[in-house]
Amino acid sequence: MGADALELLAESIETVRGGLAILDAAGSVLIANERYRKIYPLVAPWAGGDGDEGIVEIDGEECWIRINERPMRSGAMMRRLIETTEQKSREADLMTSQMRLREAVEALEEGFVLFDRYDQLVLCNGRYRTIFSAIADLIAPGATFEMLVRAVVARGWSIEQESRDEAWIAQRLAAHRAGSGVYEYLMSDGRWILARERKTADGGCVVTFADITERKAAAERQRQSQKLEALGYLAGGVAHEFNNLLTAIGGFAKMALRRLGQADYVRECLDDIIASSDRAAHLTRQLLAFGRKQPLDAEIVRAADIVRGLDRMLRTLVPETIELVLDIADDDAAIAVDPNEVSQAVLNLAINARDAMPYGGRLVVGTGIVTAPARPATVEKGLAGVRCASIFVRDTGSGMSGAVLAHIFEPFFTTKEQGKGTGLGLPAVLSIVERSGGAVDVETEAGRGTIFSILLPLATGAPEALRTQPHRNVLIVIAEPELRNLAYAALTEHGFQCARAAERDEALAILARTGAPPDLLLASSAVPDKRPDLAAELMVRFPLLKFLCVAASARAPFTAEQLVADVRAALDAAGPVFLEAS
Repeated sequence: MGADALELLAESIETVRGGLAILDAAGSVLIANERYRKIYPLVAPWAGGDGDEGIVEIDGEECWIRINERPMRSGAMMRRLIETTEQKSREADLMTSQMRLREAVEALEEGFVLFDRYDQLVLCNGRYRTIFSAIADLIAPGATFEMLVRAVVARGWSIEQESRDEAWIAQRLAAHRAGSGVYEYLMSDGRWILARERKTADGGCVVTFADITERKAAAERQRQSQKLEALGYLAGGVAHEFNNLLTAIGGFAKMALRRLGQADYVRECLDDIIASSDRAAHLTRQLLAFGRKQPLDAEIVRAADIVRGLDRMLRTLVPETIELVLDIADDDAAIAVDPNEVSQAVLNLAINARDAMPYGGRLVVGTGIVTAPARPATVEKGLAGVRCASIFVRDTGSGMSGAVLAHIFEPFFTTKEQGKGTGLGLPAVLSIVERSGGAVDVETEAGRGTIFSILLPLATGAPEALRTQPHRNVLIVIAEPELRNLAYAALTEHGFQCARAAERDEALAILARTGAPPDLLLASSAVPDKRPDLAAELMVRFPLLKFLCVAASARAPFTAEQLVADVRAALDAAGPVFLEAS
């Protein structure tokens, strides 16, 4: 090699970072840069060959040096002295960070596991191993998420038996691949585990597992406590209501006994006793409606037919100061419900709306098909965003504040004056609707009125697919003995249970004696009595009663066949109805 070439080589190796030298076959230095000449004497005491590494002091600072030797084709050898101090510092920092991370992960009360983008386990803590002790032998770096899920299932450490099949595993893996999620698991040892998954920026996944068994137990204890509290409140309210009613009944009975010779006074006392007993019966019906939790024996009916059947009754309940409007849309909206129960719910809402407008207003009862809004009640029932039949009651009354709205479905909560409300009307509505698979939506504002919407899933099939099973109790109130006896004979022959009376007082006496509410009132158009209309009076006592009016005299006779057909038609109609015999 010429002098120029050697000079060029010497200049070149000076630009190399770290020490660099070329040694001949005997190990003598042929050429070296200044950094090599400075460092090698410090390294020589421990240098043994390629790969050796140690610490030397250079300019008063400790430096890591690693020896790297490579043979050359000429037989010479190139030796490099690589300064690795910064790399060692970074490695030390990294190790410190990893150690702190592991310590932090181990300190977690929750189980922790990290999977990389290939779904292989990278890191986990001891709590994770404890929770899944049944597969502890498989928990190691490189284990895949799917392998661990299958092991948990195969070893019977998962939830119910149905989770031990391919369908459940496929569903769980699909949810894992889809991204973040929260899952609850009931373990075979009775523990409840809450898992939270979250994707990492590099495509991996972090999963934490918390034992929520005690939290679940505490929540259940709280629910039981709330149930007991509600039961106590309910029992206290019932006792208070019935005590008031019994006090009234006993008081009027004693007053009547003291004046047995005064017929008018005794009659007034008896009327008050009947009113109190009717109120007690109404309270009992509301309690039964509130307490029933079993599914209804549903029929397919049109929502519009239920509201139309309530028209006459609503007009008897609403004073002239309130404008009553039926707003019926979507005539063919079919629902699978007990029409009598739903009719009772609508009547309860209408009565509340009436009472909210003591100085008059506008009451609209209507139907339609709507998309259920996303509110807690609809979300809980899975109806949010679903097309539903709606039966709504809208008033222009006093409305409700948020504080009142929060309690309206609690039993015995009422804003009405003492003696004017039981506080069971709205709980009964909610119970009826929820047992029908629906939800109650409320829109209100203090001073701006209220809208109650009964939202029910649309039924498949025509309403005619199922017909109401005819009820059998018929109360016949016809003054003319010939017509009364004919009606009685015709209906009993066809299996109806009938009671017959000539006028109002006799009919009321029969009801008081039997205690069985009639399903249908069959009466002549003019029962000779100066007192309030019997049908309207009984409708108040028996909201689901149906009324069939027949001709007033024998000069406009009816046939037995026509009468039976008309009675069946009235009983088959959805909700309360007022019909005239053909």
